[in-house]
Amino acid sequence: MRELERAICGSRVYIVVFSRNYASSAWCHRELDMMVDLHGGSNVGKKIILPIFYGADPVDVKLRTELYRETLDSHKDRYRQDVVKKWEEALKTVSRISGWDSKAIQG
Repeated sequence: MRELERAICGSRVYIVVFSRNYASSAWCHRELDMMVDLHGGSNVGKKIILPIFYGADPVDVKLRTELYRETLDSHKDRYRQDVVKKWEEALKTVSRISGWDSKAIQG
Protein backbone atom coordinates (compact mmCIF):
# COMPACT_ATOMS: atom_id res chain seq x y z
CA MET A 1 0.00 0.00 0.00
CA ARG A 2 1.36 3.40 -0.91
CA GLU A 3 2.01 6.02 1.72
CA LEU A 4 -0.95 8.22 0.75
CA GLU A 5 -3.30 5.24 0.85
CA ARG A 6 -1.98 4.35 4.31
CA ALA A 7 -2.62 7.91 5.44
CA ILE A 8 -6.19 7.81 4.10
CA CYS A 9 -6.83 4.46 5.78
CA GLY A 10 -5.38 5.70 9.06
CA SER A 11 -7.34 8.96 9.15
CA ARG A 12 -10.57 9.39 11.05
CA VAL A 13 -11.63 12.65 9.40
CA TYR A 14 -11.44 13.53 5.71
CA ILE A 15 -11.64 17.15 4.63
CA VAL A 16 -12.39 17.30 0.92
CA VAL A 17 -12.11 20.67 -0.84
CA PHE A 18 -14.18 20.78 -4.02
CA SER A 19 -12.70 23.45 -6.29
CA ARG A 20 -13.69 24.34 -9.85
CA ASN A 21 -10.95 22.05 -11.21
CA TYR A 22 -11.39 19.18 -8.74
CA ALA A 23 -13.15 16.92 -11.25
CA SER A 24 -10.27 17.15 -13.73
CA SER A 25 -7.97 15.15 -11.42
CA ALA A 26 -8.22 11.37 -11.66
CA TRP A 27 -6.01 11.27 -8.57
CA CYS A 28 -8.60 13.24 -6.58
CA HIS A 29 -11.36 10.91 -7.77
CA ARG A 30 -9.39 7.82 -6.70
CA GLU A 31 -8.77 9.32 -3.26
CA LEU A 32 -12.42 10.34 -2.84
CA ASP A 33 -13.56 6.89 -3.89
CA MET A 34 -11.31 5.36 -1.24
CA MET A 35 -12.63 7.77 1.41
CA VAL A 36 -16.24 6.97 0.55
CA ASP A 37 -15.53 3.23 0.71
CA LEU A 38 -13.89 3.61 4.14
CA HIS A 39 -16.64 5.97 5.34
CA GLY A 40 -19.21 3.23 4.97
CA GLY A 41 -22.22 5.55 4.90
CA SER A 42 -22.34 6.24 8.62
CA ASN A 43 -20.50 8.60 10.93
CA VAL A 44 -21.12 6.41 13.98
CA GLY A 45 -17.78 4.89 14.92
CA LYS A 46 -16.46 5.26 11.40
CA LYS A 47 -14.69 7.79 9.25
CA ILE A 48 -16.09 11.31 8.87
CA ILE A 49 -16.11 13.23 5.60
CA LEU A 50 -16.28 17.03 5.78
CA PRO A 51 -16.80 18.61 2.34
CA ILE A 52 -15.82 22.19 1.61
CA PHE A 53 -17.16 23.80 -1.55
CA TYR A 54 -14.53 26.28 -2.72
CA GLY A 55 -15.37 27.69 -6.13
CA ALA A 56 -17.73 24.82 -6.82
CA ASP A 57 -21.28 24.49 -5.55
CA PRO A 58 -22.91 21.41 -4.06
CA VAL A 59 -25.04 21.13 -7.23
CA ASP A 60 -21.80 20.83 -9.24
CA VAL A 61 -20.68 17.92 -7.06
CA LYS A 62 -24.14 16.35 -7.43
CA LEU A 63 -23.42 16.43 -11.18
CA ARG A 64 -26.46 18.62 -11.86
CA THR A 65 -24.42 21.22 -13.76
CA GLU A 66 -21.90 21.00 -16.57
CA LEU A 67 -18.90 21.98 -14.41
CA TYR A 68 -18.08 18.45 -13.19
CA ARG A 69 -20.28 16.54 -15.65
CA GLU A 70 -18.27 17.60 -18.75
CA THR A 71 -14.98 16.82 -17.05
CA LEU A 72 -16.14 13.37 -15.97
CA ASP A 73 -17.35 12.67 -19.50
CA SER A 74 -13.86 13.51 -20.79
CA HIS A 75 -12.38 10.94 -18.37
CA LYS A 76 -14.35 8.22 -20.16
CA ASP A 77 -11.85 8.48 -23.03
CA ARG A 78 -8.95 7.47 -20.75
CA TYR A 79 -10.53 5.30 -18.04
CA ARG A 80 -12.92 2.37 -18.05
CA GLN A 81 -16.58 3.33 -17.86
CA ASP A 82 -17.10 1.38 -14.62
CA VAL A 83 -14.27 3.36 -12.98
CA VAL A 84 -15.77 6.71 -14.00
CA LYS A 85 -19.20 5.51 -12.83
CA LYS A 86 -17.70 4.70 -9.41
CA TRP A 87 -16.21 8.20 -9.27
CA GLU A 88 -19.62 9.68 -10.10
CA GLU A 89 -21.22 7.69 -7.30
CA ALA A 90 -18.54 8.84 -4.83
CA LEU A 91 -19.21 12.48 -5.77
CA LYS A 92 -22.95 12.04 -5.35
CA THR A 93 -22.47 10.32 -2.00
CA VAL A 94 -20.34 13.15 -0.63
CA SER A 95 -22.67 15.79 -2.07
CA ARG A 96 -25.36 14.50 0.31
CA ILE A 97 -23.16 15.23 3.34
CA SER A 98 -23.66 18.62 4.90
CA GLY A 99 -20.55 20.73 4.34
CA TRP A 100 -19.29 24.27 4.12
CA ASP A 101 -19.69 26.65 1.20
CA SER A 102 -16.74 29.04 0.99
CA LYS A 103 -19.04 31.82 -0.27
CA ALA A 104 -21.11 31.57 2.91
CA ILE A 105 -17.99 31.52 5.10
CA GLN A 106 -16.56 34.65 3.43
CA GLY A 107 -19.82 36.38 4.25
